[in-house]
Amino acid sequence: PKTQEPKFDGTPCPVQSETRTCSPQACNADCELGDWSEWGDCGKPCNTGHRQRTMPVKTEARGTGTCSGEKAEFEQCNKHTC
Repeated sequence: PKTQEPKFDGTPCPVQSETRTCSPQACNADCELGDWSEWGDCGKPCNTGHRQRTMPVKTEARGTGTCSGEKAEFEQCNKHTC
């Protein structure tokens, strides 16, 4: 801090200080997941294939935060015989 003594019989300035939060976000936070995507194409035209959909991570985890939960689902498709 800079200080300057008063001159010419002036009155000293009052002590001034200011405190501000410099990091409004928490240091640790879990990730935030988005919405499920549409189902992808089936891997086979018949005799049971598989397809998947995913849930993207919108915001990565910070610090010791975690990112748990399913981020991909799989299901059978085109179960009919060729």
